[in-house]
Amino acid sequence: MNEERNRVANYTHYFDVDIGSLARERLEDYALSDSLTTAAGLELIIALVCDGVGSSEGGIRASREATLYVVASIRMSVEAQFPTLLINAIRLANRKIYDTIVDGITTIALAVIHVQTNTLYIASVGDSPIFLIRNNEMLRLNADHNVANETRWKTFSPTTVENPTALTRAIGADADVDVDVGIYLEPHTHPSQALLVGQQGLPLQEGDTVLVMSDGMTGAGARAEKVVSEKEFLRHALDSDIRLAGRSLLSYAKSRSPKDNLGLAMIFVDGKQRHFTPTTNHLFSGRQKWLLLAGLASLAIIICVLGFSLVVARQ
Repeated sequence: MNEERNRVANYTHYFDVDIGSLARERLEDYALSDSLTTAAGLELIIALVCDGVGSSEGGIRASREATLYVVASIRMSVEAQFPTLLINAIRLANRKIYDTIVDGITTIALAVIHVQTNTLYIASVGDSPIFLIRNNEMLRLNADHNVANETRWKTFSPTTVENPTALTRAIGADADVDVDVGIYLEPHTHPSQALLVGQQGLPLQEGDTVLVMSDGMTGAGARAEKVVSEKEFLRHALDSDIRLAGRSLLSYAKSRSPKDNLGLAMIFVDGKQRHFTPTTNHLFSGRQKWLLLAGLASLAIIICVLGFSLVVARQ
């Protein structure tokens, strides 16, 4: 866990991870946020999440080392152009993991703010989402690299893969990797259109919130009701305290018995509209609330029975 105010006082950033479900034996998510200056003199704010694939030790190592390799590569890079800087760093990390870690496979989602221009650039491989919250709207900026999307984009022809959510790209799966730097402003944007926006970057505004997370925070399909809702993300998007906001979002997710690990990295752009937001009482799922009420009812019955027994005994 980490929270830090950038020295130019325009941004705050935060990251945290949690094993999530008590049934999970391994924490395969790795997250990081940082402020740094590259060898080329670029001042950056970084938010990064990697989600290890599979349940082997390789996935755990891959998520951790991909995160550290990418940040180190960006820091030492003399490349001054976006998004080439991000593509090069991720490809170097991919090759390193492919060469050195057996079964080392992970997703990656990276958001970078260029401080001098207040512009957001992103890069991703896999299905870890990146969001921008602005004007009380939550916009998904990247796309999942899975069978369903690649088939729709006509960039992938499925053969024996029947699972539409199966990944088609991942860090460490091959010697090279196709890094997606597109910004998908509409749900059905084609990668070629998203690339044009991604190359220009997205100018940020006061009060913007950038969220990078593993899919355990949002869920998919039947799991969606068990994790953080869009309403809850929006509730904390204009918090003045990024650490409190991040902890609240993780608490919401943990309370719903998620079946996956939880990883979160976020950036707040300062603004006059930011304010203190108390945590809601939604930390219990519907089932947990019923169990709590049932427990309280049982306790009340026991107290009544004991009280009645005491009165009878005295008589």
